[in-house]
Amino acid sequence: MSTTTSEWSMYGLEDEWATELRSASLVAERLADSEEAKRALSAMGILYWHHSASARVRWIRAFPAIQIMGTVRIAVDHYEHGTFWPKLTEAMQIRPGQLFSQEWGSAFLDNLETLGMPQFDDIDDPGLRFVGPILMHAGMPTYCLGDYLRLVTERRTREAGLTPEDFVSWASARAAEGRLYNTDKPVERFLRFGGDYAVDVTDRVFELLDVVAGGGTGDDVPLPQRYRDAVLELRRRGELDRRTPTRGGAPDQELRAQLVLDPFGRGPLLRLPAVAEGQADWTVTVGVDALRVRSSAVWPGEPAPPTEVPIPSPVRSVSASLRSRPDLAMSVAVVDDKDPLLAFSEDGRFLPPGLPLPGAPVWLLHPGNPDSLDVTGHAELMSEGAVPPGWVGWTLRLLDLSRAEAMRAGGAERAHTVRKVAAARIITGEPIRGLTSGDAAVFGDVPCVELPDGGGGAAAWTLSITSADGSVLVENRPLQSGAPGEVWAGVHRPLLGRYRVRVRGPWGRGVVRDLNLAESVTLDSNPEWRRINRVGLVPSSVRLKLPEGMETNTSTIVLAEDEVQKQIELRAGSSLLRATVRPPHMTMSYQSATASTPPTTRPLQLCTEELREADGFLIVDLGESGHPRLHALVSRHCVQELEPTGGTRGDVYRFNLGQLSDTLAAHPRIEIALDHGAEMIVAQVNPRRLCSDILLEEGALQLVDGVHVEGLTALVYPQRAPWKGATPLEVKDGRAPLPLELRDAGPLLVALRIVDPWAPVPIPAWPISFGCRLVDAPGFLSTDDASEMQLSQCLAGEAEFPEDTAQLSWVWAIVTRWRSLGLPTELAPAVARSCQAVLREDPAASLMALEESQIDAPRLPEVLIRSGLVWEASKLAFRARLAWGSASGLPAVLLGSGRLIEQAGSHSEDLAQAEAVFGDAIHSVLSGVDPSPRAGRYDAGAEAYQRLDSTERSDFRRQAALVPKGLLDGDTRVRAALDLLDQVGRMNQKVETNAAHVLTAVETHLRRRGDDAGLRAIADRRPDRQTGWRVLPALSMALAWVARRGVRGDAECVTLIQKLQGLWVELSRFAPDLVTIDLIVAELLQAAGPADYAKEGS
Repeated sequence: MSTTTSEWSMYGLEDEWATELRSASLVAERLADSEEAKRALSAMGILYWHHSASARVRWIRAFPAIQIMGTVRIAVDHYEHGTFWPKLTEAMQIRPGQLFSQEWGSAFLDNLETLGMPQFDDIDDPGLRFVGPILMHAGMPTYCLGDYLRLVTERRTREAGLTPEDFVSWASARAAEGRLYNTDKPVERFLRFGGDYAVDVTDRVFELLDVVAGGGTGDDVPLPQRYRDAVLELRRRGELDRRTPTRGGAPDQELRAQLVLDPFGRGPLLRLPAVAEGQADWTVTVGVDALRVRSSAVWPGEPAPPTEVPIPSPVRSVSASLRSRPDLAMSVAVVDDKDPLLAFSEDGRFLPPGLPLPGAPVWLLHPGNPDSLDVTGHAELMSEGAVPPGWVGWTLRLLDLSRAEAMRAGGAERAHTVRKVAAARIITGEPIRGLTSGDAAVFGDVPCVELPDGGGGAAAWTLSITSADGSVLVENRPLQSGAPGEVWAGVHRPLLGRYRVRVRGPWGRGVVRDLNLAESVTLDSNPEWRRINRVGLVPSSVRLKLPEGMETNTSTIVLAEDEVQKQIELRAGSSLLRATVRPPHMTMSYQSATASTPPTTRPLQLCTEELREADGFLIVDLGESGHPRLHALVSRHCVQELEPTGGTRGDVYRFNLGQLSDTLAAHPRIEIALDHGAEMIVAQVNPRRLCSDILLEEGALQLVDGVHVEGLTALVYPQRAPWKGATPLEVKDGRAPLPLELRDAGPLLVALRIVDPWAPVPIPAWPISFGCRLVDAPGFLSTDDASEMQLSQCLAGEAEFPEDTAQLSWVWAIVTRWRSLGLPTELAPAVARSCQAVLREDPAASLMALEESQIDAPRLPEVLIRSGLVWEASKLAFRARLAWGSASGLPAVLLGSGRLIEQAGSHSEDLAQAEAVFGDAIHSVLSGVDPSPRAGRYDAGAEAYQRLDSTERSDFRRQAALVPKGLLDGDTRVRAALDLLDQVGRMNQKVETNAAHVLTAVETHLRRRGDDAGLRAIADRRPDRQTGWRVLPALSMALAWVARRGVRGDAECVTLIQKLQGLWVELSRFAPDLVTIDLIVAELLQAAGPADYAKEGS
């Protein structure tokens, strides 16, 4: 076949464009000029049109770069509202036949393979087999860039410290579920399937937005010009908020809470960020359990350091808020029931879902046994981790994914793909052992960059380095080899401080990393590893060796037996690094289904009763391989030895203390040591009862028959000021002097605990009844606040209730802790009426005040029913807002159901947060349809469950609750009904006896009102045998339905529910989850129902 001059010129263009494309990941990075692309496509059109079908197939593949480049150029410029092929054939100047899209699209995929470019074969829509990859290589068509930028700017505004990885992970998950609303499909697909490419583009767009918002042009940001034009247009229209550029500042992720993993100890953890004020006082909610966590700055003027909080069992989410900074409230998703696979890097960093897993060692945590993980390709087992007791039924393993293609937890809807393209790496060497800065490692070697092609390929690479204060040290400098000398050329040496190193190249193949560097610094510790002794740790001395040009405030550090670490300062010119010298040492920690302690060097203080009730694990980090045994000692004589169990690492050992149950029955107080001579005591076990009595003598608490143990602390709560919380007092020689404000404060509730200053645990807002003692005394709390003092006087029976001035949080504390206040019979009714009057005066404000009242989530339904707020309407409720969370879901719905109904089906942040708590069922319920109306009904399965013994019940419940579901999910409702079944024997017998009669009365009332929806909701819960405990789930729904009708103006319903208040309070005490769910369902169904329901709804 003869070759025309035009064809010869096409061969030259093919070589040129092929070279361009081989230096890129996506075609969008190296797009040809529009007119040149059209001329090339026109030439391709001539070849296509003048050849037979078989010849056309060959010709299209003869010019892969031209076909790819021209096709993507048309998609970038002209794709709009689903229209592509007509625009392409117009540019080719041909009239296509029926097979054109098949021929051209198949060739496009083959040509991508020829040039080694991604084919995006994971796009699972058959209708997008060809257009999908074409649009992915377009990096989003120009016409829909506005949707993408809007999505980015909205999300950054809503979520402080948002990272590109987190944004793409969030958008990918939403897109997979079809809920990335008001966003054009090419944007949705790019974020869903783009993986590392989408993250890299988003990272550059974040920088472009910051630069342009700050007044710049963005010319130095490596993105196609059309991105700059779109952002500049936003600024011109005034739609771009001026933001402080972040590219040179502190790492974004430091502003947010993150999941991390301790694979051989505490398992998944929530890492709270550093707080600039120097003091951090957090309220952390894990599932429904609220904890108070504090941290303080190590250096004056420095931020409070990051803090880690264990996640003792699978939960859907955890949340944290600073008590002083509610604007820093944050929520972190943990387990997604649709995709319950959690992935962490080898060093424990959480890998967000929706992004490809690295082809490297990765920790994978998933429900079930190892065989329940579906692996495409091959994943080599490197190590087995140990899950905390509360995660029993889950598997934790370190797998090498370098030869794997995808991972899927058994039954999950989504698979996790493994990254297929090689990316740049920053090589640091090993960190300096025993030296950290802000809990992060410090490296002494000079880092280098490893490029995928060794720097000799066609790809262009650039380097940027910024310091901790935001100074740009290197900006977009070309990078050739990545050797240390090239990377750090022009940067002051020796390197000292925190640096952000960013390498950019083809999209999705760059890397960014934040490093603490102290070039050539070494530490010599004597001994190299500190073991424990009777006092703490063996003494240690550390010598620092510094390079020329670097100095320190101390070159020799001596650590006494009670010292774990010391702070130092390193200086090199104007650079400063504040660091912590902490030589490696032995630690101990403890884990059970209900408790987890951080590693400590002091003997753990454990409770005899807890060890006998449940298996707990003592974890010892020896720092060396060996064959350790634990010795249970009574009066320094060994009565039992323990061997380590599975889930050990070379130097970390786990011991099941449940094996001590029989020993503890005979010897309630023991010491646990690593040696017979009790030189290395790792734990002391004492009964929960640490004294026989507590007396008040001469302004001090005096323990009778108290144990003598270091760290013994009395937590003192004034009974007549239940809002005050605990005052910790050190107990010495059995005595704890009271501060002046507690000496005449009336009766005191005292809880004893043994505190390790190196491993502090949260202090409860109010003591557990079986773990505290009442020290009776006259008086009331005397403070400078007249209202507070009058309220305390009222509880002492010496003043009127200050209804006009009492703070809502004080009133909530009284209602919540009502049963432990010991109010006289003649006083209690008046106080109860006053509390109800205050709370019901402004129900919306009262519900919002719940956030600062530290009420345990399981107590919420009881407290709300006792207060009467569940049937009290509020005209202002629609405007009120509470943060969504497992613990705050009920009051949030009572306040904002109307707002949720209005937002149903929208791209609403409120709705997204509600879904995270309630699950997918929320969408159906908001439309007025309960997807699981019979879930929780007592049927034959409940009868069978009743016949199981306690061990069989526990095994059944554990298997059924491996993966947490949304609060409105059917499985969650069944578990809530089973919880009630476990508690029936403890409930006031009158509830069970009267349940059927009360249920009939409620149905009769609703039938008179013509409330068919309410009757159906109750009927769905009615059992076949309508007697006793079997009707309790139906009764729970009936009471909730009547209460929420009362909110909507039905006075007779209010009268009825007030008569049944006592019975409902008792039911809520023993079935808090079921009562919570039914209140939420009743409220949302009525709010979504006919106008006669919703007219006065919240």
